[in-house]
Amino acid sequence: MEKKIIIISFILLILLSSPLKGNNSYKIITEKFTKQTKFNIASELNTNNPLAIRIDSYLKWLIEENKDRNKILEELINRYNYFTSKKLYPLTPSAGGSIGRANAPVEIIFYISTSCQECLEEAVELYNSVENGQLKRKVKLFVEPFRNKFGEKALIAAAKEGKFWEYLKELAQNESKINMKKLLNTAVTIGLNREKFKKDLTSNSTTSILKKAEKEAKKNNIIFSSTTFINRRKYQGSTDPKWIIDAALYEYQRRMR
Repeated sequence: MEKKIIIISFILLILLSSPLKGNNSYKIITEKFTKQTKFNIASELNTNNPLAIRIDSYLKWLIEENKDRNKILEELINRYNYFTSKKLYPLTPSAGGSIGRANAPVEIIFYISTSCQECLEEAVELYNSVENGQLKRKVKLFVEPFRNKFGEKALIAAAKEGKFWEYLKELAQNESKINMKKLLNTAVTIGLNREKFKKDLTSNSTTSILKKAEKEAKKNNIIFSSTTFINRRKYQGSTDPKWIIDAALYEYQRRMR
């Protein structure tokens, strides 16, 4: 009986101390963040600074994720640097699909590789937000394949038939390994002619489109799938779509002032 009481007391102690640990981490990290960036989150929150609100919510999420304090500080500074960066990249997306209001004040360019299943799912989540979610009428989204591989060629072939998004969403739902059989079957599933699709997939024009996209990606040091640009500024932060959406909403808010 005594042993059980000790165990229960120990568990309660852990549960009660967890919030204090989070609060302590928050205080330590914000102090270091302010020292390095000269941006005082606490004082800026008092003035309802939109940037401080975004940074504060991101920091609290990072702490909830139980990351190392130094790693949290690094990620927080990276996100702050993104928000305050003035460096623009000369991007002209043309290989993939786009959705959203033509004259939307915010543009997201999301670079994608079909070999990254998580990236396909992230692209679909961004699509859904622009189509019917928080980003509707605020953002124009471009999803840009940038590698000259068969999965990316399949996306271009589908785009030629006006089925880029249908094809992308179908790929995102099918987690099996990318191969020619899967690519052709996916085309048939969304109503494309198998032989015409195969011809478009292997055509010189499809290869040419991707080579152009690949060249631009290299020029702008785009190496990884899910690399994202918001109004031509390189996004830094979690690739979880909710944080890309958060950054896009901040950009929209900034533009509408």
